Amino acid sequence: MVTVQVLFFAKSRELTGCSQTQLTTPSLTTGRALLEAIVNAHPELGLIKDNLILSVNLSYISLTDNLSLSEGDEIACICLSFSVDLVLITPEPLDESKVRSYVSDNTAGAISIFIGTTRNHFNGKKVLKLEYEAYTAMAVKQLQEICNDARLKWSLCKMAAVHRIGEVPVGQPSVMVAISSEHRHDAISAVSYVIDAIKASTTIWKKEVYEDGEGQWKANKECKWLNEDKGAP
Repeated sequence: MVTVQVLFFAKSRELTGCSQTQLTTPSLTTGRALLEAIVNAHPELGLIKDNLILSVNLSYISLTDNLSLSEGDEIACICLSFSVDLVLITPEPLDESKVRSYVSDNTAGAISIFIGTTRNHFNGKKVLKLEYEAYTAMAVKQLQEICNDARLKWSLCKMAAVHRIGEVPVGQPSVMVAISSEHRHDAISAVSYVIDAIKASTTIWKKEVYEDGEGQWKANKECKWLNEDKGAP
C-alpha cells in the first residue's frame, strides 16, 4: 500500500470542500479502481463521476490503464464539464416546479419540458394506476449516460431526467425531462431524444392495473430489447 496526494479543482473542489487530500491505495491498481477509491472516499463526487478524468504526476491516464503507484505520487481529479445534470429515480411524487427551477439558467433562452402521466384507459379498459419498478443503480447510470450523449449532440445549459417508481395514480406524472438551452431548437430536440432513449434502454418497468383488478406488465414500443427480439433493424 502507498499513500498518494489527491488534488481537486473547480467542481470537484467545490463538492469535496477541499483542494487536496491523501489516499491510501494499493501500489498496483488500475485507473478505474483508483477513481472508484477516490469516489468512495468522497461520495459527493458521485454526482460528476462520469465527467471525471485523472492525471498521475502531470500525465493523463485512462480508466483501463494499469498503474504502478509510488509513495507521494500526485493524482489530480479533473472534471471535464462543470454542468451537473439532475438524474433521479424516486418513489416520491414528482414536482414540476422544482424540476423547472433546477434547469433555469440566466444564459438560457428556452426551457423545454416533457411530462409523462398515467392515462385512465388502454384498449377499452379503465386504468386505475401504473406500478413502476426499477433496477435503480443501473437506471441512474443509464440516465446519466443518456444526458451525456445529449450534450454531445446539442448545445445545452442544464438538464434534468427524473422518474418515479412505485404506484403512480391516474393523472400523476411518472417521468419528467427538462432541458434549458440558449436556443429553443436544442432544448426541444434534446428533450425528444432523452425521453425516447429512456423508454428504449433504461431498466425501468411498468405494470398497468385495471378496474377489474387485473394487471399487465407493459413494454414500451421503443424498447430496444423487444425490437431486437422481433428482428427489427
